[in-house]
Amino acid sequence: MPVPAYHVTLQTKQPALTVKALRGQDAPTVTGGYGGWEEIARPGRVALTHWLGRSPYRVSIPLVLDAWPEAGQEDYIQTPAELETIIARLERMATPTGPGGVPPIVEVDGAVPHQDLKWVIENLEWGAAIYARALLPRRYRQEVLVTLLENIADDAIGAAARARNKARANTQKGKKHTGYRTYIVKRGDTLQSIAARQLGSAARWGEIGRLNNIRDPRNLKVGQRLKIPKN
Repeated sequence: MPVPAYHVTLQTKQPALTVKALRGQDAPTVTGGYGGWEEIARPGRVALTHWLGRSPYRVSIPLVLDAWPEAGQEDYIQTPAELETIIARLERMATPTGPGGVPPIVEVDGAVPHQDLKWVIENLEWGAAIYARALLPRRYRQEVLVTLLENIADDAIGAAARARNKARANTQKGKKHTGYRTYIVKRGDTLQSIAARQLGSAARWGEIGRLNNIRDPRNLKVGQRLKIPKN
């Protein structure tokens, strides 16, 4: 069944949970997923631009959990008791499934960006609430800002880690067979700029750092002797 305009549905499969809500007055805000470039200084020349990879998408969606249903929307929240159930369900979506577990993956449907992605709930920021008193206070409306973070599958992270480990192993192996040469640090040098000139890629500054036990690529002294891989 299509989600009506200005409504949002959050759903998880393990455990099987569904939250349907009105979208708040403010539009969803995408605050992550762009950029990923760094500048690498080159003395006397325009800095290089190096792509590090983008960060996961992050989107904040204002929602209104409402116990006053609109005409034609009877399948949404209808009673204060159900409202409390929905609030508890949303909190379950944002917490680990059990000891040693992690929060579930969330799918989103409705008037929000990037509906095709898989998400996890990064934060729930509870806003204004409306209570009505009969014998006991009952909540009829609750605002909440849901911040979703793009879920990057574990297998993708594992593959990337394996690739890095393989490249590191190849680097270590190469150093044993090819040795190194010496470079004397000049004013304005960084490991990135040295790697760009000596190895053909600024991204290889880590090889120089590991060979010389240097962690900070900017922590160099004029006249310092560096070992540079030959390959």
